Amino acid sequence: GRKRLPARPLRQLVAGSILGVLGIELILTSFQLSAGVVFDTRSVLLAVSGLFLGPIPTTVAMALTSAFRVWQGGPGAGVGVAVILSSGLMGLGWRHFRRRPLAEVTAGELYAFGLAVHGVMLAWMLCLPPNHIWPVISAIWLPVLLVHPLVTTALGLLLANRLRREQHSTELAESENRYRSLFENNHAPMLVIDPANGRIVDANPAASRFYGWSREELRRMEIGRINTLPTETVLARMDRGTASADSRVPFQHRLADGSTREVEVFSGPLHLEGRRVLYSIIQDISERKAAEEAVAASEARWRSILHNVPLITVSLDRAGRMVFVNHHLSRLTGWEAGELLGRDWFEVMLPESIRPRMREVFHDILASSHLTFHTYENDILTRDGTLRRIAWSNVLTRDSTGEVVDITCLGVDLTERQRADQDLRESELRLRQAILVSPFPIMLHAENGQVLQVSQSWCDIT
Repeated sequence: GRKRLPARPLRQLVAGSILGVLGIELILTSFQLSAGVVFDTRSVLLAVSGLFLGPIPTTVAMALTSAFRVWQGGPGAGVGVAVILSSGLMGLGWRHFRRRPLAEVTAGELYAFGLAVHGVMLAWMLCLPPNHIWPVISAIWLPVLLVHPLVTTALGLLLANRLRREQHSTELAESENRYRSLFENNHAPMLVIDPANGRIVDANPAASRFYGWSREELRRMEIGRINTLPTETVLARMDRGTASADSRVPFQHRLADGSTREVEVFSGPLHLEGRRVLYSIIQDISERKAAEEAVAASEARWRSILHNVPLITVSLDRAGRMVFVNHHLSRLTGWEAGELLGRDWFEVMLPESIRPRMREVFHDILASSHLTFHTYENDILTRDGTLRRIAWSNVLTRDSTGEVVDITCLGVDLTERQRADQDLRESELRLRQAILVSPFPIMLHAENGQVLQVSQSWCDIT
């Protein structure tokens, strides 16, 4: 809201007393129009005081100048006191009813305020003794309406400018206090670096704990002492990171004990004490990077295993698209992995007659809240259109919420076994027919003597 120049009551009383003395000085140096009738600029002083300084200083100033004017006496004393009071009160009233901060006051508003105050001042002249009214008004109306509003405007602009400077200084101090509090109390290591030479301007307590050097030691270092890269390279990479959308820059930092840590540095520009510096927030990612490398290595091992096992292996996302196929599937079907990844499994690999049913099975599996392992058989198509019978074992991968992320299908090709079984059944059938119609008496029996089959000729003979 409104910014008051004198902030404390004692300062306000002192300011009011100073204004009162200035008002008395203005009265003493006034232009005397006639015996007991004087003309001065105290109205400007008191009006601007009411507008900018508030009730306490203005009341003190009005009291002192009014008392002095009464002590002076003369036929214009009463009107002089009235002008003093009306000027101060109009300033206070204008201050109370305006909505915007005083620092934003414009020259136009101040000029209108000056005209209003001095219009009332001229109106008070009508209260002078009749023989003084018109001589006084004719002598002062031009400067009162021409000069006094301009003086009011100029003085008001000076005070508004001072308010803006104080407001800016206050905001700057508050901003620096917030920065200092965040800097000192932040649990993340933070450094402030001079981009001109790479010198560490400041370090917070968390940085001291992380690196193992005291803050005083860190402030005597260049960033190249901590970073494993040369200072020039570090600053160039930090500048590029600051200009990019993602300001995280990976580095290796040395600690006081000689060990190194993998870190990500978040950097940005900061104006501190009138100069541009770079702030850096350091995040230790050594454990995260080690975990990521372990996960990557584990994934690489499993991918190698899945690629080379003598089982058909394919992973499908929730939309049924192939996200992994192994070498065995490629060899069996004639499709290269690059030709299959991202394509719909059901449209490419399944006969058209079973696609609707198998899609239903797929969606049922996805919707299952407890099933993680599922087995079934179905035919798949090779690249040349040949059917292969596959027995599948499906493993569901779920996220932390229980949602299925993907389905990995491990398949065994049953086609050759089925053909062998069919050949065996056909061979047995042919053997049985041959025995049955043989002209020789033939009996097949098990080791325990159980008769399995006899020829017709055996039956005829026996």
